[in-house]
Amino acid sequence: MSIGLHARRQLLAVALDTNALGQGRPHLGKLRSLAARLKVIGLPVWVPEPVAWEWAQHIAEDWQALFGTAKASFRRLTDAGLDVTPPVSPYADHQAAQQAFLQALAEVDNVTVMPLSAENAMKGLKDQILQRSPGRRKDGVKTGGADSAWLRDLNDHATGDLSRVLLISSDADVTRACQDWRIPMPLMRSSGQVLETLFTFTLDDSDATVTRLIVGYLRDRLDQDPPGPCGFTVTADPRQLATLAEETLAHALGSTWNRQLVNVELTHLNQLIGLINVAVQTPDPGTAVTERKPPSQPVTHTALARVFFLGTVEFLYQKREHFEHGRTHTWREDDVLIYADLAFEIQDGGAVTGAESRREAGVTHPRWFGEPSDALQEVCEALSTVPLLGFPSSWPDADHVELRGPGDVLVYAELQRHTVWSGWRLTVAVGDPAEWVELTCEQDDEAIYDDSDPARTWPDLSSDPPWQLRVSDGSLPSGNPAWGLAGWVMSQLPI
Repeated sequence: MSIGLHARRQLLAVALDTNALGQGRPHLGKLRSLAARLKVIGLPVWVPEPVAWEWAQHIAEDWQALFGTAKASFRRLTDAGLDVTPPVSPYADHQAAQQAFLQALAEVDNVTVMPLSAENAMKGLKDQILQRSPGRRKDGVKTGGADSAWLRDLNDHATGDLSRVLLISSDADVTRACQDWRIPMPLMRSSGQVLETLFTFTLDDSDATVTRLIVGYLRDRLDQDPPGPCGFTVTADPRQLATLAEETLAHALGSTWNRQLVNVELTHLNQLIGLINVAVQTPDPGTAVTERKPPSQPVTHTALARVFFLGTVEFLYQKREHFEHGRTHTWREDDVLIYADLAFEIQDGGAVTGAESRREAGVTHPRWFGEPSDALQEVCEALSTVPLLGFPSSWPDADHVELRGPGDVLVYAELQRHTVWSGWRLTVAVGDPAEWVELTCEQDDEAIYDDSDPARTWPDLSSDPPWQLRVSDGSLPSGNPAWGLAGWVMSQLPI
């Protein structure tokens, strides 16, 4: 995906739109990290002033939600005679919080907030009123003036050639406006694509040193006692979280019509279970001379990887009879599969010094399967993420798989089934003497269609019961045996 050194040298800057860092909100940690990486290759970061204002407005909304609603809840708790600590903010009000954010943004190294010009502000307002690109209606309201103004400013800063700007955005209105204005398009990328676009990465397939370093770093962060922050943040895709919550509550509580989902949150990463697509940044001949490190200072490189975890998600919901009273209920779901694309900072000499999420993480929790073969495929895909093992992503035409993992440790998997349409039993053994676990795939006769609620389609409308994985022997999470098996195999190997 890299555009190459020649094309990169033609770029003037990397610019951000309102949604560049996720959910229309700022993330100064990610912004500082990006700006520092880009400074090394001589590229500044531009933030149009209307984008900074949008971020500040969202900051105000979050401040109001936290300290406005929370104060009312605090009063009710104290009225009930409870000894609780009120929420405290160092900012007098939401406007003070906005100003503090804008000041912090202005101080980020290698980031320039581009002042909005009066001329382009007027042109943007005119585009909104006359509904010219990128002006449009949203829920019957005319919008697009701010986007028009900052896009025009960006074009002016690029001296009329937006093709020399990499814009972190996926907004189709930008494309439409550039086409209507008949000006060059910026190079548009999502935040998760910027590193691969501007730098060159190669797969870590030689001695897998970087893979081992990353595994060690993640295990160290996850194996805290008591459990605590991992040292990096993984933000889950809110749409996938909502889908997971609805499906989980439908399975556990039945009909969906009598409840309302209030909030869903990924609360904890519990276990590392897989790692794939590890790639390491190659030496960059385009590094700015002024930024090259002295011989005594370690050189930091970036590595990318997709990492698989088992995590915990919590749902906050209301029952229909409690809508008016605001009473909420909490549901905790463990053993949820989280897959995140992370970037790691690795110093020469073999130390991972940090990690950050490059895009919103995927979330899933497979429970049922239409066919036994689908369940077996899920198991193989999970085992194929165990690093340095090479387990096939589909079951081969044989009754067993035998591999040698790291440290020449034997991994043996044996499948027993009568026909391709029947259930099966899978035994996996690791080491000599072997530690082993066993999974079975059986029909779940309790998962049936609920005729009392025509809207409910979980798990499906078929009259045949679906298939489910169960742990018949060994210590695996019963809520997610397939991916729990991968985590168990990984824990047995000297990676």
